[in-house]
Amino acid sequence: MNIEPLTPTAVKPYNKLLKKIVNKPALALFFEVGIGLIEIEPDEHLINRIVQELADRKNMDINDLNLYLRQINEFYNASIASYELVDTQDPVETDLAKLEKIVHALMQLESVEKNREIMITMCDRAIESIAKEYGFFEELYSFVVYDDLASHIESVFGEMKGLYTGFFSLMDILQMLKKGATEDEFYEFSMLMTIVLASYNEVRKHRYELMQQEEEGSSLEYLVKPYMKTKVATLFSLSVKLIDQDDFSYRTLGLSRKNKKQLLELGSDMALYYHEFDEDDECPEFFAVLHAWRALSELEIVEAKALFVDLLRKLFEDEDDLDWMPRLFKKLIKPFRANMFDESVDYILDESEHEWFRAEFINLLQSMLKNDEIDKITLSQVFEKLFKKCKNPIVNASAIAVCKDEKLTEHYPQIKKLYEKKWVDKALDGDLEDVELAFEMRSERSTKRDLGLNDILEESFKIDRIVHAPISVEEKIGRNDPCPCGSGEKYKKCCLKKG
Repeated sequence: MNIEPLTPTAVKPYNKLLKKIVNKPALALFFEVGIGLIEIEPDEHLINRIVQELADRKNMDINDLNLYLRQINEFYNASIASYELVDTQDPVETDLAKLEKIVHALMQLESVEKNREIMITMCDRAIESIAKEYGFFEELYSFVVYDDLASHIESVFGEMKGLYTGFFSLMDILQMLKKGATEDEFYEFSMLMTIVLASYNEVRKHRYELMQQEEEGSSLEYLVKPYMKTKVATLFSLSVKLIDQDDFSYRTLGLSRKNKKQLLELGSDMALYYHEFDEDDECPEFFAVLHAWRALSELEIVEAKALFVDLLRKLFEDEDDLDWMPRLFKKLIKPFRANMFDESVDYILDESEHEWFRAEFINLLQSMLKNDEIDKITLSQVFEKLFKKCKNPIVNASAIAVCKDEKLTEHYPQIKKLYEKKWVDKALDGDLEDVELAFEMRSERSTKRDLGLNDILEESFKIDRIVHAPISVEEKIGRNDPCPCGSGEKYKKCCLKKG
C-alpha cells in the first residue's frame, strides 16, 4: 500500500485532531516523527509512547481508542512519506517544493512564539537523539572548547560529511532560535530541520537494509545457493583428501575454461571461506572454495593469478589460522610462475607488504631457479638489493635460507652484517655459523647453536617474573610448528611475534 505524504489541505484537520487526542500541535508531532525515526531504543518510539499514554486514560472508550490510534497512525505514516519525498543525495526540485509547502502549512498553525517554543524543544531533542545513536552523547556536554567538540564529532562521522554538516546546522539553529529569530527565519529553519532529519533517516534506512542483507546473506544456504545450478556445484561434493592429490583432474568433472566466471566467483567467495562451520561439520562448502582454486590453476585461467596473489596477501594480513593458501600457493601459481619474476621482485622489495607474503615470493624465486626460469646471477642480484635495505628478520631469514640452499656465497659479507645488526630471525633459519657451514666455510661448529629462543622466552614471561630453563632446539622451527614454549599455539602466533 502506497502511503501519500501530507498535503497542505490535510494539515489543518490533522492539527485539530492531534490537539484533541494528544494535546500536541501537528508541527510538534511532525518533528517528533522525524526524530523518532532516528531514535534506536524501541521503548522511545513515538507510536509506543502515544499508545501507552492513551491506554492510561481510564475514561476512554475502546472504540474511541481504536479510532484515535488509527488516525494517529495515518498522520504518522503520512509524515514519514513526507520526509521521504526528497532524496537528500540527489534532490528533485518538484519534490522539494512539495515538502516546503507541507512545512509552510504546519508553521501557519501556531503563533510565532509557539512555533519558536516547538522548534527549540524539537531541535534540542534531535541533537540529543543523533548524539545517542552515534555514540557521542557524553562528549556533547563534556567538551569545553567548541573546536574540540567539532573535531571529535567530525571523527565520529568520518566520510559522512553531510551528517556532520547537518548536525552542526541543528546546533546553529538552536542557538539562533534561543537568541531570537524573525518569523521569516522560522520558515527557513523549519525547512532546514526537516531536510537534516530526512538525511539522517535516509542514511539510517540504508544502514539497516545493509544489516538485514548481511544477516540474511550470512546463512550457509544463502551463500551456497548461487552455485547450485551451475557446473561448479560438483565441487561441493568432493572429498577434502582430493585437495592434496596432484593426480586428480577437475576436467573429469566436466569443468573447462567455459566455467571461468563461476570458478572465479567461487574461488574468491571469502564469505563462504570464512563461514563459521560447526566443529563436527566436514565443511564441504569450505573445501569447495579450495577446489575452485585448484581447478582454476589446472585450467590455467589467466585471471586466477591475480586472485591467488590477492588471496595470499589477504590471508597473511588476516593471520588466517588454516594456512590453506600459503600451503597451496606454490602449486596453484605454477602455471603462471614463469612470467612472474618482475612482480615477485616488486613484492619482495616492498616493505609495506606482509613479511610472510614477501617470504613466499622469495621461495617462489627459488622455484623459478630450480625450473630454469631464472638463473643464479639474476637471483643473486635480487638478494643484493634486498640485503642492502631490508631490516625485517623474517624476510632476511627467508632469503638467507635460499642463499644457503643455492650456495650463493657472494652474499656472505652482507649476511654477516645482517646478523650483527640482529636483522635475521635465527629461530627461523639458524645462526651465522649455520650459514658458514652451508657455505662450507667451516667443517664444524665452534659455539653452541644460538636460535635466539632464550631471549624470546625471557621476554614472553617477563611480566610474571617466572624463571624458565633454557630450551635446547637443534632443529629449525617452522612458523607453523607448535611453539616450543608449550602454549599450544603455532610458533608464528606465539613467541615468534615476541622476538
